[in-house]
Amino acid sequence: MDNQRWQRCELLREALRGEDRCARRFYFIYGGLTLTTDVPVGFFVIKHAAGETWCGERELFGAKTALRKGRQVAGFDEDHTYSLFLTPQPHGNFPTDPIPRSEF
Repeated sequence: MDNQRWQRCELLREALRGEDRCARRFYFIYGGLTLTTDVPVGFFVIKHAAGETWCGERELFGAKTALRKGRQVAGFDEDHTYSLFLTPQPHGNFPTDPIPRSEF
């Protein structure tokens, strides 16, 4: 991997909520790359962490980790394909807010 890809890495965390259980999926995505994956039908709370140097699952990207959470629960069905951009987009449709580490 070249240094530019390491400079912005993101960890996407999806937490499926429902019926007193929480199924989690974690994805590690190098900055500038695309992840294509299947997601179960349902509603998700989507959180992500971003930073420059990966320090492991506990420390994430260290003291400068940027943590964000979608403002709304995201719903996915079988009939559509969805694109989610973790970096802010002009006129984007997935606004996020910063969150403390305790909420991640």
